[in-house]
Amino acid sequence: MIRLAEEYQANMPLSAVQLMLVLCSCFY
Repeated sequence: MIRLAEEYQANMPLSAVQLMLVLCSCFY
């Protein structure tokens, strides 16, 4: 998941914020 997030940031930095929120939701 982390590697996918890094690739996502490289492609779309703005979307990285949403991805982080989704990951946080999965953890909580």
